[in-house]
Amino acid sequence: AITSIGSSASDSLSLDANWMTTSVTKMGRMFLSCDKLQTVNISNLAKAANVDLVYAFAECPQMKNFTWTSTSAVGATPNFSHMLENSGKSGSGMTVSFSSASYMTAPKSMEAMFNGCTKLNSLDTTGLSTANLPNNFTPVAANGSGGTGDCGMNDMFTGCTAMFDKTNR
Repeated sequence: AITSIGSSASDSLSLDANWMTTSVTKMGRMFLSCDKLQTVNISNLAKAANVDLVYAFAECPQMKNFTWTSTSAVGATPNFSHMLENSGKSGSGMTVSFSSASYMTAPKSMEAMFNGCTKLNSLDTTGLSTANLPNNFTPVAANGSGGTGDCGMNDMFTGCTAMFDKTNR
């Protein structure tokens, strides 16, 4: 069973640093429902433009640590919709990190990205940018009208109860 994904020889699925090319665009559901997957530590996954990562790591109940690192330019507008949805539900906590010192990842959608991740209690988004998200959201006006449209982050944290529970941090 695959319990860890990364580029180290100790990972149960070790990926060569150059395995991802600029022509790979379909990665949706790639590791969907990997029941034993606990750790993902990947670098430079989205090199092509418009990479589909929808549900790529969703429904992985044992997920404890997910780290996305960009050490080179990221392809334009990856789709992170539902990427980790319902993952990490079986453990005591889940840590997610999108860290980057130099290269930002700017997805075109982060809709329901962490939806249902009830144990998500640590999140680093310093390497994520909202620059490519849709900007057609109408804010709620003083009279109560508005609040409609798409901001690209609908339901992003729905069900992430551990993030808002002070005793679980």
